[in-house]
Amino acid sequence: ALGDTSAGWQDLQVADRLGGQVEAVNQVRYDYADAALRDACKYLAAGEPPSALSMLEKLHKRGLSDDRIRACTQIAQHMQESAKLASHGHFVEAVAAIRHAEAFSRLEGRPNSPPADGIMNDVAAHLDSRAKRLESTVAECQRLTSEMHAALTTENWSTVLSAADALLAIAPQHSAAAQARRKAWKAVGMDVTRMYTGRLPRGPVPIAVGNAAHRRASTRSSSGSSEVDTVAGSEKPQRALLWIDSVGGFLVCLD
Repeated sequence: ALGDTSAGWQDLQVADRLGGQVEAVNQVRYDYADAALRDACKYLAAGEPPSALSMLEKLHKRGLSDDRIRACTQIAQHMQESAKLASHGHFVEAVAAIRHAEAFSRLEGRPNSPPADGIMNDVAAHLDSRAKRLESTVAECQRLTSEMHAALTTENWSTVLSAADALLAIAPQHSAAAQARRKAWKAVGMDVTRMYTGRLPRGPVPIAVGNAAHRRASTRSSSGSSEVDTVAGSEKPQRALLWIDSVGGFLVCLD
């Protein structure tokens, strides 16, 4: 009752070996398992399957594994699998995993079912809400994926970046979106820092400001201003595209 479960289980094992109070020992064991199971179900209702699995694993290690515990373990595992699938953009499969978990949560009322004091009703309500949110995301994911691939075909990099970022916002581990975003950044970076290979001016080049006759000329024919220019030289530019997850991309030019 004080929360020192390790010491409590040691005392319970000693009492079990001494014998004579089998019913009392079993009742303490059942009360502990029931309280731990209720806490695990609360974690499930809050959408925290890792915490629930941690508690259920302790019950398994102590030899407490019945239909109720196995059902809650299945629910937590399906919830984790659904979250993993959703993070990779597989929303249809994620919905199916949540619906499987919801089926286990509907065992209330059967023999040896999970706690029937309303906790499993909360778990079922959470799972149903989660499934509906995932279902509403399926169409959005398909639309963004189609838009991204179409933009890749036409090399419309701004649209590629926009669609890829939107996809990664709802599916952080979406591999196709991550690859498309890297490709778009690389293409944009290549255009911005393309090496100049034309004729270079001989002698010093005046760069005085205020005199149009001495204003520095652009090294790119397509550049409208010397402020947006490339590095003139015969060697490949020293550059790197650095990507920081959840922050953004940075084109670092060392020339």
